[in-house]
Order: sequence, then structure tokens, then C-alpha cells
Amino acid sequence: MNDTLKQKWETLKTEIPNLRIRDAAKHLNVSEAELLATRIGNGVKTLKPNFAEFLLETPKLGHVMALTRNESCVHERKGTYSNLSVNGQTALAVGEDIDLRIFLKDWKFGFYVEETKKDSMTKSFQFFDLSGEAVHKIYNTEQSSEEGWET
Repeated sequence: MNDTLKQKWETLKTEIPNLRIRDAAKHLNVSEAELLATRIGNGVKTLKPNFAEFLLETPKLGHVMALTRNESCVHERKGTYSNLSVNGQTALAVGEDIDLRIFLKDWKFGFYVEETKKDSMTKSFQFFDLSGEAVHKIYNTEQSSEEGWET
């Protein structure tokens, strides 16, 4: 763990309390995945890189928020992952609310993240490319399946 980076991030969060991790990473000139890695063992766990297998299990999470963003766009959908299929490095989720084409060849790192925000626990699965840029995130909602998240 990079204690210097961890300390810089903690200081930045104190100075700018509502700063998003994506913006903090830019400010500190590191990747978002690098910042998350400073919290491994403290609300963050690494995932095995079996991302195709993971995606096939996502319907068990129940109602979630699926988030994909880049510099120009934020795509956020709430619903259930359904009608999932994987063919090689391509995964499909073709549901009423969440409809995605996922290119797994670019997924290199995954984390399970727990954060307390405004007196509630936010849980998420976050996936990153080789450079540490976020490629997709899945967040719990009030309608999520607790049992599914625990599994």
C-alpha cells in the first residue's frame, strides 16, 4: 500500500469533503483504481478477475444502479441485470432497464467497495481497465437483495 498516497487522499477529502473519487484521482495525478487500492482491507476488497462468471451472477443482486462514465458522458440506469450471456470476451445484459454490451477484454481489476454516506451503507462492485480507469460500476439500491450482495 502506498501510505503517502493514502495520506494525500485523506487530506484532500478533509479539504474538499464531497469530492468524487474520480476527481480526487485527477487532482492527485493517479488512477481511481490506485486510490481504491489504498483502502484494501478497510471497506475495499479485490475481486478475482473472473468477470464473465461474476456478470452471470449479477441478477442475484436484485435492483441496482449500473453506472458507466467517461469525460463526456455519464450513463446511469436502475434496474435488474437480466437475460445475461457471455460469448468469449463479450457479455450482454438485455433487460427492460439495463441493456448493455460489455467488452471484457478491457476489464482488468475489480473491487467490492463499502462506504458509509449520509447514515447509510453504499455497496458497489467497481471495474477498471489496465490504466486504472473505471469502466463500469454496480451500486446497491434500497430495493437490492441483501442476500444477493452477501453471496
